Amino acid sequence: MSKKEVNEKQAAFQLINMKGIGNQSFLKLVECAGSAQRALDLSEGELKEILGQKMVMDFLRGRENLIQESIVRYEKNFELNFVPYTSDEYPSRLKCISNPPACLYIKGDLPDEQKPAVAIIGARACSEYGKKVAEHFGKQMGSYGVQVISGMAKGIDGIAQRGAILGGGHTFGILGCGVDICYPPENQDLYCDIIQSGGLISEYPAKTEAQSAFFPQRNRIISGLADILLVIEARKRSGTYITVTQALEQGKEVFVVPGRITDALSEGCNYLLSQGAGVAIDPTIIIEELNNRLSFYRLNKKEGGGRKCGTDSNAAASEGWNDIKEKETVEKETTLGLREIIQKELDITPIAMETLYEKVRINTSISIEQFILELTKMQMAGIVVSIGNYYALANAL
Repeated sequence: MSKKEVNEKQAAFQLINMKGIGNQSFLKLVECAGSAQRALDLSEGELKEILGQKMVMDFLRGRENLIQESIVRYEKNFELNFVPYTSDEYPSRLKCISNPPACLYIKGDLPDEQKPAVAIIGARACSEYGKKVAEHFGKQMGSYGVQVISGMAKGIDGIAQRGAILGGGHTFGILGCGVDICYPPENQDLYCDIIQSGGLISEYPAKTEAQSAFFPQRNRIISGLADILLVIEARKRSGTYITVTQALEQGKEVFVVPGRITDALSEGCNYLLSQGAGVAIDPTIIIEELNNRLSFYRLNKKEGGGRKCGTDSNAAASEGWNDIKEKETVEKETTLGLREIIQKELDITPIAMETLYEKVRINTSISIEQFILELTKMQMAGIVVSIGNYYALANAL
């Protein structure tokens, strides 16, 4: 890193930690001044044109008492990387959202700008079905080279991220606390693994404890870093809805895994589907959507289209797409005939899902995750009906 870059990081670090200077004020200052270094040197008159009177006085007092902590020493002490909005390292995806974070603190890496990313979110207190589906989707995304973004929370978030790691992929946890703190504490193993297979990211400095007010704010980063948002189990009124709203405001497409209409944990998901969200009954649907976006962007670029904000520009040079079509073909061949096998094991008498799976597994090596997803597809197609955890052929009743 050049001396100029270090000086800019140091200036940004001092500016963002100045009393009275918040996210919006920081962005206004660097936008008007052109850099954090220039912002620190603005005259009182120039400041009055950007900030309110009280904030100008806070700024002037703060400038007289700049923190003496060196950014180089700070990064080394907490084993993290500080990336301000003015840095070339700052993710272009986030520069395209409203109210982007003024800076990021990173333990590990940032998402690769040239590879696709999907945010997977959902209920903390999820069902066994939700756990299986979250791990399955996360694992498949990881195996395809799609980066998984989430909040490392209990339930769906953490399980999907664990799945991405199991799939050999990269995952990134967006925290509502400093990146030197593991929250929730019970995800300590996942916390350590994410550092090795991706990174932990926060807009809050080291030593900042988790606070409930921080989580709605961090959710805009989760959706902002992703090309697509996937929801797996969510109540109608939940933190997941905040992320969905932010994703839609950012122009991101939202996909949802459907659930049974009698399950409270599926109420939010099914409502989103009724409002036009994409139906994700299989990971290949997400892969196909990402493929379509990549083809569309390349077509425009060949015709002279310029670089765009958002998902298409980030996917343009992706090397993570190379094996997607081949893997899609393999997966479709694996599940070929599964529906017919399930139908043969069903009749008018309802059968427990676990018993049905054991019968089906005799004739196929299908995983429990793929089995559950296929069963869901059959329900949606009206082929089977469920009574609690029991299933029967719809046309046999």
